[in-house]
Amino acid sequence: MRAIALFSVFGLLFFAYRCASGSSTPSAPAVANAAALPAAAIPQGPAPALAAADLLAAYQANEVKADMKYKGKRFHISGAVAGVSSGLGDEPHVHLLRELMGVDVSGLTKDRAASLNKGDAFEADCTVSGEVIGSPQVDCS
Repeated sequence: MRAIALFSVFGLLFFAYRCASGSSTPSAPAVANAAALPAAAIPQGPAPALAAADLLAAYQANEVKADMKYKGKRFHISGAVAGVSSGLGDEPHVHLLRELMGVDVSGLTKDRAASLNKGDAFEADCTVSGEVIGSPQVDCS
């Protein structure tokens, strides 16, 4: 769904440029402007799969190496729900694999978090945001 939205944004930007330039065919400046778009505006393929257990193991083995490999990148995260809690400002947090020292998931809607229970399978496209006190952090907003 996110890819469709990004593709739509890119299409609207391209259409607006073509209308502003009065040209019906793309020109060299259109290609140059497309390169100047932020990466988030350019449609990406599906997020690569990453098991929460593999992410946790990578951070436990070497945090620096795991940051270099995963931090700031989007993955299709999957794992077993170990718990659901409310954080600061009642933001929902889902804990994968185990409550403490597991993978912490943020950025979910309250409805999505409320629908999850301990033991449920979890899957979502999320960005790895590093590690806090031994727990890898992922943002699924």
